[in-house]
Amino acid sequence: MGPAAAPAAVTRMLRLIGRDAALALKAGTDATVAVAFFVLAVVLFPLGVGPEPNVLARIAAGVIWIAALLASLLSLERLFLNDYEDGGLDLLALAPLPLEAVVLAKVAAHWLGTGGPGIVAAPLPAPLPEPFDVSLERPVHNDCTICFEGRRYSVPFPYADRRGGGRGTSGHVQIVDRDTGRVVASHPRGTAATLVIDPQHYEGPSTPTVVRPKPLGRMGKRITELAATPVERRSIEIYAELAEVTR
Repeated sequence: MGPAAAPAAVTRMLRLIGRDAALALKAGTDATVAVAFFVLAVVLFPLGVGPEPNVLARIAAGVIWIAALLASLLSLERLFLNDYEDGGLDLLALAPLPLEAVVLAKVAAHWLGTGGPGIVAAPLPAPLPEPFDVSLERPVHNDCTICFEGRRYSVPFPYADRRGGGRGTSGHVQIVDRDTGRVVASHPRGTAATLVIDPQHYEGPSTPTVVRPKPLGRMGKRITELAATPVERRSIEIYAELAEVTR
């Protein structure tokens, strides 16, 4: 097939795709079965792997695409059946369109008629979490910090004295609510400081179970800066300023 015939071949392929997809959607049976199988597979899959939010978040996209692929295979045997029964298959073989292009167009139309409706019927998944290489469960101390990789990171004060999780991504440490799987805090990973504090984590109204911490004040801020500075980098001026504040 020369370069001049390529646009005509593409046009014929698109017409064939549109024809077969319209016939598949008009019949409706295959699409309905595919959608029902797809929805059931996605809904029942968590029963096999467990309700752990972190696990489900990591495999959600793969489960959706695998379920859509399996749903499209339900009616694969009828890919050429209708054309074979009404004689259309002979016409396709005699058409100027190459047989490879015919098969490709039929497969694309089959996907649009079976897998496409399943994807449309699926709920839009939440944004996938950032990949992480370490995931540990740690308690949140009463000072609203959690230990991870030799450092202490602050978390919002309502999570004090609860169980939390730390995840190490490529550039951040994420603190996760173990009950919901939601990321409640994020800090830079691999910093020189051994104590990483976000002042906003100590702000906000009290909850029914946790009272809002009192403001740090000048001394608290200096102590926080001192603790966040490695010992070898602490200067005499820092201790002098701390002593000045205590007066």
